[in-house]
Amino acid sequence: KWKDFKSTLTRHHILPFINEKEKLKQPPELYKFIEKAYWDAFVVSRLSEQFESVCAEQAQRREKCEYNHRLSRKGYICWFGGLFGRNHAR
Repeated sequence: KWKDFKSTLTRHHILPFINEKEKLKQPPELYKFIEKAYWDAFVVSRLSEQFESVCAEQAQRREKCEYNHRLSRKGYICWFGGLFGRNHAR
């Protein structure tokens, strides 16, 4: 998925090298198919203050969540039913 791909690029190939700008000048070896102009624009967007503020805001929201959203399509009803049996899920 496109969203996952952008997230992977950001987490593994941009943020770890935030202080090493030389390593951010070219796309990673694994993703040589990305054109340099697109890569440069992507790096600039991910290092912008706006992106950092959005990330910080989302991190604060995630801290407040009691449950991580890792339930697939079944949702909380099936998860809850799996923990306590079908009778308690309703």
